Amino acid sequence: MVNGQEWCDCNKDCEDCNECTTDLCIEGCCSHIEINCDDGNHCTMDRCSKETGCTHTNIECNDGDACTVDSCSKSSGCCYSPISCDDNDACTTDTCSKSTGCCHTPITCDDNNACTNDGCSKETGCTHTNIECNDSDACTVDSCSKSSGCCYSPISCDDHDACTTDTCLNSTGCCNLPITCDDGNACTMDSCSPTTGCCYSPISCDDNDACTLDSCSKSTGCCHTPITCDDNNACTNDGCSKETGCTHTNIECNDGDACTVDSCSKYSGCCYSPISCEDHDACTTDTCLNSTGCCNLPISCDDSDACTMDSCSKSTGCCHTPISCDDNDACTMDSCSPTTGCCHSPISCDDGNDCTIDSCSPTIGCCHTPLELTEPIQLHYAYQDDNDD
Repeated sequence: MVNGQEWCDCNKDCEDCNECTTDLCIEGCCSHIEINCDDGNHCTMDRCSKETGCTHTNIECNDGDACTVDSCSKSSGCCYSPISCDDNDACTTDTCSKSTGCCHTPITCDDNNACTNDGCSKETGCTHTNIECNDSDACTVDSCSKSSGCCYSPISCDDHDACTTDTCLNSTGCCNLPITCDDGNACTMDSCSPTTGCCYSPISCDDNDACTLDSCSKSTGCCHTPITCDDNNACTNDGCSKETGCTHTNIECNDGDACTVDSCSKYSGCCYSPISCEDHDACTTDTCLNSTGCCNLPISCDDSDACTMDSCSKSTGCCHTPISCDDNDACTMDSCSPTTGCCHSPISCDDGNDCTIDSCSPTIGCCHTPLELTEPIQLHYAYQDDNDD
């Protein structure tokens, strides 16, 4: 080794006991080149140990979300795939909670129809079976009202005699007796005509309000029941107009954030899902600005080392490749300074022999040419007597 430079005859002379370098002898000088431990697998963390060489440790893909299946792809890395919460039961609403996983909430099958028995089938969902309205009364017409259920309307026993009150026996039917025309019905205007008999004119219960259900009770008269406008849709504002009835106005789901996709679920309402700004380029820093959205800025690969060539690979990121300072001149010592770069310092060819002419050839290095003597040299030796003090 001269001035920090290792000289060699073969690659074996350059062994540095570091499994992370490839040791080569190039033109008599040792070179230790870092090996590449990238296994091209995004599911491993690649490192290098001087003792053992490359290591590839599996990364952990866990997003802490019970609603995803966590896996890893060699080409793209961690994958989080949504699980299916479908329980194949038409009687439940299937959702998913990040903390607990799948939720199966029973649906309501109430069709607000008093004329049906409401149930639910796992295969087909809600069932609405018509009820039977039969009071075994010969004096009624049996029917059903969605709002109130079974209706048993008296049949008319009018005998076309204005002077009689027509009645009916449950077992036999009509009975025509000369009685009053009062039908005891608060929903009718009672009168009697000698030619036509008793008259029961329905009163009007219309309150000109589309937001009420108008009906009449025989005992109390007109009833105005508010209607329900709930459409079971979390994405609408439900209201009612006296003129037109129920209104369902779509709500606006906008959080003013360019980093989310705004949507609406009928079951849960507004959803703001984060967008992915990943451009799969290791040479950029991926961020998202609320005002403008995705921002992919180039990273700086400058290692402030004049002895490396800095570049960037989309797949692996920054690369710092050592530069070659070999000037192909055997008369210089080639080295590199991290601050200034390549240095080519002239070597010394002085062999300390006055009988040679020292020079240097760029191709072969130092040359020591013997001097040619034109005259004999007289050598003078001084002798000292051993007894001389």
